[in-house]
Order: sequence, then C-alpha cells, then structure tokens
Amino acid sequence: MRFSLMPREDKFFDLFDETVAIMSRAAGKFHELVTSFDRLAERAAELKEEERTCDAIVGKIIGALDRTGAVGSD
Repeated sequence: MRFSLMPREDKFFDLFDETVAIMSRAAGKFHELVTSFDRLAERAAELKEEERTCDAIVGKIIGALDRTGAVGSD
C-alpha cells in the first residue's frame, strides 16, 4: 500500500492556507486571553468559534482526501 502526503489537487493548498490563517488568528486570541485578564468569557467564546471554524475546514480536507483516493492508494 502506497501512502502519499502530497495531494494532487491545488484545492487542498487553498484549504491548508485557510486553516493556517485561522490557526494564526486563534493563536493571537489565545495570547490575548492569557495576557489580558478582562472579558474572559467573551475571549474564550471567540477562541472556541475559531476552533469550530478550523474543525469544519479540516473536515473538508479529510472528505476531499477520501474522495481523491490519495490515502491508501496503490
């Protein structure tokens, strides 16, 4: 069984870029959460929303990988 980490379609790279942008934004929000001790509930909710958004995109990536047969193809 061969395993390929590099997707053959460019759409994956757009999804990867979007994921990195969300993670970078979330990292900034996390930093604010742990350094500014105000609006904790609001900041935590914003961070949780970033997590949900990222999870949705990761789900799209996994679904697209399943459809291409990139993982586990011979």
